Amino acid sequence: MCNNKYILGTTLLILLIKLLAQASLVLDKIKRILFPPACAFCGVATEEYYSLCTNCWFSVKFIRRNACQSCGSIVQKNTRDTFTTIATQYCSDCIDSGIELIPRQVIASIVYDDFSKKFILRMKNKNDPSLALVFAKFFYEHDFDDLDYIVPVPSHPFRLWQRTYNQAALLALSLKHWFPKCPDVRLYILKRIRYTPKQKWKNAIEREKNVENSIIVPSSMKKYVKGRRIAIIDDVVASQSTLLECKKALKNAGAIEVRCIALAQASVSDVA
Repeated sequence: MCNNKYILGTTLLILLIKLLAQASLVLDKIKRILFPPACAFCGVATEEYYSLCTNCWFSVKFIRRNACQSCGSIVQKNTRDTFTTIATQYCSDCIDSGIELIPRQVIASIVYDDFSKKFILRMKNKNDPSLALVFAKFFYEHDFDDLDYIVPVPSHPFRLWQRTYNQAALLALSLKHWFPKCPDVRLYILKRIRYTPKQKWKNAIEREKNVENSIIVPSSMKKYVKGRRIAIIDDVVASQSTLLECKKALKNAGAIEVRCIALAQASVSDVA
């Protein structure tokens, strides 16, 4: 008798699961009819949600090997951007900035140019957080599998109150949508303890001083950092100063490896 009840219960459960799966497919079809997927940038019809049309995808400048080894921005061959050594290439912004020229410690996915800038600022300042899911797809060349955590660059509470959300945290949380093996995101490992004016119009040295000693790992979070491999995520990087300040805090707290990753690379002279 008990065995028959078990078989009956299992059969009903399997039927319920199949019905829910069918219902999900029907709802998805209804959603696609009422709200068809469209390019997040221009609105042209696409195959999937949170994606770009072919024209917009190829309008994005992904960073390749011809990147400045200090800041990561594209080196233009027809300018005075040049090789400072046989193996290492730097752009004129970094050469003129007065900072020590060392291979870049921040890896960005795309160039912050007139095209990408419009949509990054829309995510950042125009209250369109859904774009974070679109931009998260741009991190496809990064390998997250061997990391313990992903940590976003923190926002100061006042800046968070102004924007209502931290765009770096949205990017980090959106990675799971495209990369299921991505490690967990820890939102509170880094803390910004001092409000810093925006980096707008500052040169590389001024940016570094602006964020100096403004980011820490709270004592309660250090147990999650010691001996861990961590990636820091930010939206736009120019001089690297904010990400490197985060890296310094994590290394001081005992992290054995810290990778700095950004969505977009701006030159030091750009408004980020």
